[in-house]
Amino acid sequence: MSQNLVPWASAGAGLSTPQYFDGQVLAAADLSLGQSARDAELARMRVLLHGWGVVAGLIPGVSGGRLLINPGYGVLPGGRELYLPEALDITVPTGQELAAHCGAQADSCELPSAAEGSDGHGTGDDSQTPTVWLAVGAVRQAAAPRTAAAIGCTHPGNTAQPTRWCHQVALYLLCDLPENHQPGEESCAELGGYICDSPMAPVQMPARDPGPDVLVLGRLTGEHGDSEAHVDYEGRRPLLPNHVLQSWLRSCLCPVLDDRGTEQMDWGKLHQRMLELGLDQIQDRSRPSAVFRLYEPTQEGLGSPVDRLNEAGIRGPAVFLSTLQRVLIAVTGLNTTQLRQTLLEMGKIRSLVGF
Repeated sequence: MSQNLVPWASAGAGLSTPQYFDGQVLAAADLSLGQSARDAELARMRVLLHGWGVVAGLIPGVSGGRLLINPGYGVLPGGRELYLPEALDITVPTGQELAAHCGAQADSCELPSAAEGSDGHGTGDDSQTPTVWLAVGAVRQAAAPRTAAAIGCTHPGNTAQPTRWCHQVALYLLCDLPENHQPGEESCAELGGYICDSPMAPVQMPARDPGPDVLVLGRLTGEHGDSEAHVDYEGRRPLLPNHVLQSWLRSCLCPVLDDRGTEQMDWGKLHQRMLELGLDQIQDRSRPSAVFRLYEPTQEGLGSPVDRLNEAGIRGPAVFLSTLQRVLIAVTGLNTTQLRQTLLEMGKIRSLVGF
């Protein structure tokens, strides 16, 4: 039966693209509209499909009084790309300069810090040199002006307009870590709904305001007393590229899949063997209660953890013991404490059964 594709309703997509025809008189805005529409489309694809953060490189370091940021690539919170093809090399800000930028007296008429000498070094007291967050963003500068059509009665030689945008990477010293870089609480149980639930939980759209359109690379602490300036990676938000994820899958999960071919005991045989050994009759603390609970249906009506393990392809105790704990938590619904107890008991059973 053919589908009826007549729209029942429609809504604007927030996108406008140019449409050309032969003999059309074009304005600069017509050509710019096509480019801006494609730029917006790519920005949405980057941030919604891949996320945002530092993808590769952009590693800050301090050496010999120089602050060096290595070449790298990242995706900004707004979806634009940030590409630094060559290293950014600048003089490390002194402790006095950082105090002037983010210190308690930064907005006053006083000297940057009474604890700092004229050379930027400390005077020996216990005051702290402020730390700043190193962040980068994408900026552009108009360039390559050319003679343009005269406006009004002006002379043609007096009118010029830029014909290029020079894209640059800007370095910022932030006094506070941006809110969109604050570490969040990630729940394995909630994230598992996007992968393991049937039907899978829908992913919500992110907030419309992504926050400051910068990427924090790390934290810079200026020199103080006899201590030299140094950087760390605090506040950095990584975005793992696909080739790293593929390598992780191959090195971590492929061995688990290979083990399935040699597995000789499934969950049913393990349960039967435990009953034959009388492990269900033991009344003291050595009774493997956590393992037996894997066979009991849950109150949520999702079947037993063993049922869910079988559906996920973890069809026996050998594969269970070689699977990552975060995967087991997502599949079985057990919390960390319950899973650890189950793994402990499974290891003891393995020595008795020999699977």
